[in-house]
Amino acid sequence: MSLLKRKVSLLSVIWVAISVFILGSAIYFLAGGFSQTNSDSSLNTIVYSDDYTLTLTPEEQTWLREHPGLRLGIDRSFPPFGSITEDNNYIGFTADYMRLLEHRLGIKFNIAKDIPWKQTLELAKEGKLDLIAGLVNTKQRQRFLDFTAPYVINPTIIISNVMKNDFVGSIDNLAGKKVAIQKGHYTQELLAKNFPEINIISTASIKDALRMV
Repeated sequence: MSLLKRKVSLLSVIWVAISVFILGSAIYFLAGGFSQTNSDSSLNTIVYSDDYTLTLTPEEQTWLREHPGLRLGIDRSFPPFGSITEDNNYIGFTADYMRLLEHRLGIKFNIAKDIPWKQTLELAKEGKLDLIAGLVNTKQRQRFLDFTAPYVINPTIIISNVMKNDFVGSIDNLAGKKVAIQKGHYTQELLAKNFPEINIISTASIKDALRMV
C-alpha cells in the first residue's frame, strides 16, 4: 500500500492496522482455523473481531478524528486484487483489505472508482489522493509516495501467443519485440529503464493488453 508523502501519521496508522490483521490471521492459520467446519464464518470472526487492540498514539488518534474520510485511489480493472463490478461495487483481495482498515480504524474511504490507473498515479503526484490501495514499490514512485511493508507478494509473468511467437523464456528474448503493458503499470517503468530495446505499447487496461496478444 502507498500513501502520499508527508502524511507520516497516516502511514503509521495504516501499517499498525495491517500488522495486527496479518498477525491475527497468521495465528489463526497456525492454530488450524480452516480445519473447522464453518471456516468462512470463523475467518470473518477473527478478521472483524474487536479483540485485537490497535495501539495508536494521541497524535495518530487526533489525525484520524480530523480526517474521517480519506481519498483512496485504486486500480479498477485488476482482478483478483481489485475491480469495479457492473453495479459499481469495489471487490477483490485488496478491496477486502480496505474494508478491514475502515472497520479497524473507524474511518471511511472515498474511493475514486471512475479513474483510470494512469490518472490515479497522476492524482497522487498532485496530492489529490491520500493513499492508493495496492501498488508496487519502485524508485520512481518513492519520489512522491511512502510505502508500507507489502501485505502480499505477487509474481509478474510474460504472456505470449505461442502459435505466433517462439517460446520467450527470458526477458532478453523480447529485444526488438512489441510488448503491450497497461499504461502506468510498474513493469512499464522497469522495462523502459532496463530494457530500452523492447518496443513498449501502452494500453488503457490489462484486458486491452491481453487482447493484443
